[in-house]
Amino acid sequence: MARKNRIHVPGAVHHVTSRGDGGEEIFIVPREWESFLELVAEARKTMQFEWLAYCLMPNHFHLILRVWRVPLWSIMQRVKTAWAMRFNRRRERKGHVFGGRFMSRQCETSADIKSVLRYVHLNPVKAGLVEKAEDWRWSSHREYLGSNVEAGLCDKGWMLGLFDQKKIEAHRGYAEFMGVTSPSDFMVSADALCVEGREERMTGESGEFRKAPLDLLAAAVSASLGIPAGLMMSPCRVRQVCAARKVLVQIAVAEGYRGIELARVLGISNQTISKMLRSSSG
Repeated sequence: MARKNRIHVPGAVHHVTSRGDGGEEIFIVPREWESFLELVAEARKTMQFEWLAYCLMPNHFHLILRVWRVPLWSIMQRVKTAWAMRFNRRRERKGHVFGGRFMSRQCETSADIKSVLRYVHLNPVKAGLVEKAEDWRWSSHREYLGSNVEAGLCDKGWMLGLFDQKKIEAHRGYAEFMGVTSPSDFMVSADALCVEGREERMTGESGEFRKAPLDLLAAAVSASLGIPAGLMMSPCRVRQVCAARKVLVQIAVAEGYRGIELARVLGISNQTISKMLRSSSG
């Protein structure tokens, strides 16, 4: 039976997991855990995805990624192939490292995304490896708490914005969501949360989250669908352009843009924006 093609949607959030072949370990010595994280960070630089969260387990990994121009399958092919080569080269062995294709699920709503984030970060607890998620080194949980123990690998700004639009309140909201009893043990100052510019969605003295520029979102949709960004951001009524504009509107609203704001920029009515959103939810 032919494999079902994966559909690429710019701006979509995916929960991705992949296991070792036959349940075998894919991370053994400490340096390997670090090396895999470095590999994902390297891929992000050229493939322009958002690395929202992660959890590495001895025989599998979880990633939460938000894709733009490059489809998820291309990203995962690069990551898994590169890791298999590193793993085998270190041991002078040949053969499969991962057990088949990666598994992925697209997260549709804010509640769904938050639920997946909790599931990923609680994985080591459910597996009996630690008593508290804070004790597991190889996940982004402590980053989300605002811990200054970790360097800060993930693009947390957009995800934290689902809990609150203020920096400190967002970290506290996440801690409450995860059932952390002493979040103050992990909280740091607002200035310290912006590690090497990784919190690019946080800005301003008020600490509010910043939305991605609309032209960046349009460029991502354009690269995926082949419709010029300028046409999408105009009142053009050609069917293919309208379809691409609808995708842009859906992504922009998820990013935090208001319908009236998009109507003004795109030169269409607010009623048309509302119609696009209603049809997408149906």
